[in-house]
Amino acid sequence: MNRKGFAPIVVLLIMVGILVVGGVGYYAFRNNAIKSETSQATINWTQQPYEIKLFPGTVKVVDLHFITSHNLSAPSLYISPSLSRYLTFANIGSGTLFGNEQATLRARFTIPDSIPPGTYSGAVQIKNGGSDIEQPLTVTIHVEIPSNKIIPQETAFPSPDRIMTTAGGATMVKDEIDVMLADNTSNPDETIRAIATATNGLIIGSVPNGLTYQLKYNVSNINDLQQIQAKIKRMSHVEDAIFSVFGGLN
Repeated sequence: MNRKGFAPIVVLLIMVGILVVGGVGYYAFRNNAIKSETSQATINWTQQPYEIKLFPGTVKVVDLHFITSHNLSAPSLYISPSLSRYLTFANIGSGTLFGNEQATLRARFTIPDSIPPGTYSGAVQIKNGGSDIEQPLTVTIHVEIPSNKIIPQETAFPSPDRIMTTAGGATMVKDEIDVMLADNTSNPDETIRAIATATNGLIIGSVPNGLTYQLKYNVSNINDLQQIQAKIKRMSHVEDAIFSVFGGLN
């Protein structure tokens, strides 16, 4: 082979070798750095353990706060199998978590309507480069059946299995009626309890100070729900009773 033609090949091979060795060195350095981060880091959760009470057929979004003692350059999340059906997170692994700064995980708890009441426990583990960071967050979900006596002081959002689309294209909750009481109702709590009892409804939520209450019914079709709605509208102190139109939960 002509030496002039061979020289560029030698140069090319040398350059490829440098790139390969350099790349291997970079990844080895990065892996060692991640291992070093992981071995030193600990997690301090604001609420440890975390417990929450939810009704079947509801969704709730909460923020979980924590601080890591060291920078984490390759964070990820592991949710134990006992919780993975009910718990998801909107944000993790989007970049470095900086040490000694509060970080936030947005957690979405989704309890299907078919889930029986009980206690469901597990853990959320923050990882760095695939390795566990101490300390995992212990999470306990208490699934409870609503009643016609206890009035929750917050709005309930429906799980996906309770949402339907009507023939007209509207999205609504298939087993819920929202009841608005008149402003002059002297004892709204007792009034809504009486309405729920008379119509076999369960109180799953309310708008505090708004005289609005969410009632859930065991119905098989929209016609049954319409009959209950008509009955409620005829009751004393009721300003309106409407189907729950659902536009989504972020």
